[in-house]
Amino acid sequence: MPINLPLPIPLSDYTPLLSLPVENSITDIASTLEKLLKGLVVEPHPALFFLGQHLWLRLFGNGEAAMRSIGVLYSFGAIFSNYQLVSYQYTKNRQLIVNWWKALMAH
Repeated sequence: MPINLPLPIPLSDYTPLLSLPVENSITDIASTLEKLLKGLVVEPHPALFFLGQHLWLRLFGNGEAAMRSIGVLYSFGAIFSNYQLVSYQYTKNRQLIVNWWKALMAH
């Protein structure tokens, strides 16, 4: 049975979900952190990414570039770390091949 969705889906309905709450006091900050940590307990994905992203979005705003840039930085860090780990096992040419293969397999 097909699901009837209005196309295109209006993204303006989801804008409030992407906004971060304004924090004016220590109590507000503690409340936000409590909600964040409670949400991470039931989340099956890595908590470190979401905590880092929360801090990143607090620093740089919640625009599309800010949301995507933290993932890109994590990816570059993973590629660099993988290259360093592989450098102990393989020759220079094989290091590059293994590193690019692993980088492409993640996507």
